[in-house]
Amino acid sequence: MRNAKKAVETTATKSQPVSAHAEAKQQEPDSVDLVRLPEELKDKLAKLGVMIRQTSENARQIGQTLKEVKDWIKSQKQSWEQWVKDHLRIEKRQAQKYMRLADCWYELVADGCDPANMTIEECLSRCAKRD
Repeated sequence: MRNAKKAVETTATKSQPVSAHAEAKQQEPDSVDLVRLPEELKDKLAKLGVMIRQTSENARQIGQTLKEVKDWIKSQKQSWEQWVKDHLRIEKRQAQKYMRLADCWYELVADGCDPANMTIEECLSRCAKRD
């Protein structure tokens, strides 16, 4: 690794230092990195799994609340679409996706799926296949 660094340094002139990017391209991971990296990646993957579960569950909860709001808004003879536009930072179509997820969540569970470990799009795709 030092030889690669030395070779890069010898190509630099006094007026132009070698960039960190050029130096990094010349270096290969050492054995310490190869031991550390799998553990670091496993940790990041575990965190990503938690985020996916939280995202799908949050989307389901949002969808359930939106369904309740929609019923109330309609009972007030108001436009639900206008309410979404005026009060939320999402498009009507996104709100509909969340509500669809809330509608089919327990059907997915009954089918043996674990929607909490799936992305929103995976859940919706499975829901569409059921229809």
